Amino acid sequence: EIKEVKPENSNNEDDYLYIRLAPGMEDIVVNTESPHYEISLIEMMPSLMERARSVLPNAFRTGKGVPYNDKDICSAIDRAHRKHIRRVVIPQVIPASTIARKILYQNNNSSPYKQQNQIRVAEIGCGGGNLLIALATQFPNAVFHGFEISDVAIEMCQQRIQASHLTNVYIHDARLEPLGANSTVFDLAFTYDVLHDAPDPYDLIAQTFRALKPTGAFIIGDIAALDSVANNIKNHPAAVTLYGISTCLCLASALSEEPKDNFKQAGLGTLGWTIPTSFSALHSAGFSRVRVLLQVDNMRWVEASCT
Repeated sequence: EIKEVKPENSNNEDDYLYIRLAPGMEDIVVNTESPHYEISLIEMMPSLMERARSVLPNAFRTGKGVPYNDKDICSAIDRAHRKHIRRVVIPQVIPASTIARKILYQNNNSSPYKQQNQIRVAEIGCGGGNLLIALATQFPNAVFHGFEISDVAIEMCQQRIQASHLTNVYIHDARLEPLGANSTVFDLAFTYDVLHDAPDPYDLIAQTFRALKPTGAFIIGDIAALDSVANNIKNHPAAVTLYGISTCLCLASALSEEPKDNFKQAGLGTLGWTIPTSFSALHSAGFSRVRVLLQVDNMRWVEASCT
């Protein structure tokens, strides 16, 4: 069967690709909305190879990383997140979190979160808005605020919000409107596939703690890394691939800002957000109770409660 594959956001016929697929393969390699779609991360390999040729040699010479604001990479990561959000975050992660479930699924008259404008939820590093908009759609009685620093991702998220016609979701450029500005407090915060990329994840966690109400929680999804490089190489099924991606992308991003003042350059990379690292960082920021909610599709989800 011949399938016409048209790249997203392109009307140029020269970009079209015609391929012959066996029955059933369309959902795996073409249909980005299919629960079986599996090649999104492969799509960013040409851009990663270009980074390896163009900017990474200087990064290795100087020790200074490279932030990523590449449209192809952002789009590929965005597509990779869609399936996990649909299959895991909404139906599994939120019900597994006692605090998130209480805040978002409250329907009884005794709930302290009865009024719509009382429920505020933040997403740190919201990217193109997949999770942000999915949450806003699923929970219309809450208001969702996304914080992002990538220009490409902010533009993508703004377009999605406009297209969704939702009135309970907002995107903020965190460089201009940082988390917790104007004394805004949140009942709940999420971050998904972000902290291992961050130059200073410890500061992001501390900012989040300060922006949450005492009854709130921080729900964190990140790569399910093991506790050492040796352990990852020996026991993690995707370690070689993930370390390769990390060299070109995640580790480069984590080293992309110069250390200054109290800024701690973590340089974690794709398999750097281990359980010991995450639990220590969360407790140091002030979170009192930290627990693993579940681990699915190579992602580990953690709940950190303020009290």
